[in-house]
Amino acid sequence: MPDDLTKFVSKNAKSPNPLWRTQSAYESELLRSQIIGVKPTAAGLRAMAATSPENYFFGIFTRFGMGTSRWSDGTFPVWYGGDLAVTALQESMYHIGNVAGISTTDEYRYLINVSCDCDLIDVVGLETRNRWLVSNDYSDCQRLGRYVLYRDHSGIRYQSVRSKGVCAAIMKRKALKKPQIMSVVTISHNGSIIMATNQDGQVLASRSTD
Repeated sequence: MPDDLTKFVSKNAKSPNPLWRTQSAYESELLRSQIIGVKPTAAGLRAMAATSPENYFFGIFTRFGMGTSRWSDGTFPVWYGGDLAVTALQESMYHIGNVAGISTTDEYRYLINVSCDCDLIDVVGLETRNRWLVSNDYSDCQRLGRYVLYRDHSGIRYQSVRSKGVCAAIMKRKALKKPQIMSVVTISHNGSIIMATNQDGQVLASRSTD
């Protein structure tokens, strides 16, 4: 990890990034982070879609003690999304599979579309010579996350560590707009394999527990 974060960001990272600055460019399928305990009915799904789901899906920005993650040491909230459904699913399934003592069960989550209209610090491609960007030790990434936040950027665009896709760590609530519920995803965990299926029973993604 470089000691001079200012030099690292100015030399290596790109901001603004037009690809992520345009609102329509981030109309991708993203997975909300909070588990739904009971599988919603079709009627319930329509009712949720008809209301304003902003606070529901972006509740991490209103909760205290959100915990640590790759880009946060727990002192500020970060909302995570993927460029594609499979990217978000692979990230979520990895973390589900690595929760100590998790029971063998099904979990239900909403798959949503979200617009992201902001400039993000872009570190995609830098992980080949900066391995701390993809390390399971998050301490260096958390340092960069704090720096990006306090430099008043909206977040970070980075290579997914659990898939071939690209993720975004959003640190400002105002950057996320127009959430639209697409479907309910069932995530099945049998102790060795995690599988995500849609409402039609189609397998969207799977992975072994690491």
